[in-house]
Amino acid sequence: MGEAAQNEGFGDPGQEVPTLVRARWQSEVRRLIALMATHREGYRCSSAGLDISVQPDVFSPAYFTDSEWFAIEVARIVQSRSLLDIGTGTGIVALAAARGGANVTATDINPAAIENARINFAEHAVDIPVFGGDVYGALPEPRTFDFIFWNHPFNMGTNPEEDNLSLCGFDYEYRGLRQFIQESRQYLAPEGRLILGTSTFAEVSRIEALAAEVGMETRILQRKQTPLQWRGAAVTELRIVEFTAFR
Repeated sequence: MGEAAQNEGFGDPGQEVPTLVRARWQSEVRRLIALMATHREGYRCSSAGLDISVQPDVFSPAYFTDSEWFAIEVARIVQSRSLLDIGTGTGIVALAAARGGANVTATDINPAAIENARINFAEHAVDIPVFGGDVYGALPEPRTFDFIFWNHPFNMGTNPEEDNLSLCGFDYEYRGLRQFIQESRQYLAPEGRLILGTSTFAEVSRIEALAAEVGMETRILQRKQTPLQWRGAAVTELRIVEFTAFR
């Protein structure tokens, strides 16, 4: 089946999706999150060439393709420099980067994800501190990084009371994303770089507007068109976007 036929009903994967298409996709995200929630015991998953544990109530790379691609690409970009991985989930991006030589710190708002990441870091014998909290508020003390990365929840949510698992897919009014962009300067080292894992299913124009509010613009570092879920119908363009000061 060709990509155009496969993506029937979901629009052009290289363009920000229309509102009605986004609503359809968000319903599918809700369905998949509900499936994730049925796992009441941990299970194994292979992602980015790594065998990892996935614990209950944690975003699973077994359901979506983005974690694997971001893990591979972020490790290539960061190399041996320092990285703050926000919303680490199972820890797959942090783990891939650390195995590539990076000095990594990880955070997550979800207590189950923090424990899950620690399990995977221990199994793969990497020394990655993990802290709990929202965006930069998780860090126990001020420090700076060469790179800050977040595979953010693509969907701008309307419910301020999402459960911890649903927060992996829905960011209320993009408040977390606003904080990620607009408070980043104090956590970036000189010449440090702020990069975001996103998709054309995200509200691309809204992300650009949040950046512009603090004198920043976006540029795409890497992009790949792929089904957003394994064996799924909806093809998206995954992107790694960098935020830079206006020239």
